[in-house]
Amino acid sequence: MLRLRTVVAVLAVVAVASLLWVGLGSQTVYASDGPIRVRDPFASRPVGPFSLLTNPAAVVEEKALGVHLGFQPGDHDGPIRFLGYSDPGDGLFAAGAFVWLEGGKATGSKWRQLSYHIGRFLTGHVAVGAAVKHITSSEGQRWAGDLGLYAPFQESWIAALVYYNAFGGTDLDPEELVASISYISHEGWGFSVEMGTLLSSSDMSPIVAWVLDLPVGANAMLRAGHRRYLDSDASAEWLGALRWDFGSFLLDAGVVWPQEGVAVYRIGVTLPF
Repeated sequence: MLRLRTVVAVLAVVAVASLLWVGLGSQTVYASDGPIRVRDPFASRPVGPFSLLTNPAAVVEEKALGVHLGFQPGDHDGPIRFLGYSDPGDGLFAAGAFVWLEGGKATGSKWRQLSYHIGRFLTGHVAVGAAVKHITSSEGQRWAGDLGLYAPFQESWIAALVYYNAFGGTDLDPEELVASISYISHEGWGFSVEMGTLLSSSDMSPIVAWVLDLPVGANAMLRAGHRRYLDSDASAEWLGALRWDFGSFLLDAGVVWPQEGVAVYRIGVTLPF
């Protein structure tokens, strides 16, 4: 069984690594000049190939050294490639992660983000975190930063608060404040709700989202949910994800179905050491 899992892990890494360089299919990604809305939702319980971007404080949940590979295909906006390295406790005496994120096409719309994320428990129930990001895009080069709070305040409850682009935001990658709470039952199912608002724009209504997590067997979790602008049904989109723990590696797959347009797919692999 161990040999089979090792073979599957190697094949999965080869597959995702190949996708990182050659691309997969043709799908629409969110139109933006940078990593805005690339991150996986739900700061209180991040799940997905790009979940290291969701809440810098939640990096405290990383249990082992790990390499993270992720890919999202694209058409006119270009694909998005993700590479991360996480450390459960040695990054400046706290949990940390280094992330490389790249998207767009070589002709005019290319952008790249390098970031370092650090999180630490202040008490047994409250962790704080920060991310420092260097972003290169058609707007030029800039530094930006996120601040996060992650609080598993009871056995089954987790609350989170993230201030994205606390400094260094732009019109295309604005300041955003997100609050999230999750409940995880003893049976393994969970429920999360989240609300986010763009602080640098009064024209956009808050974004609200919910998601239901269901266990699939002993080692997998299926996620389904919904996200929309509070005052617009036209912005609605359905969320789906699958996380499968094979022991020697973790497989993440996700999809976003917008009410208008085509679906956006993501795939990722995490290799613990």
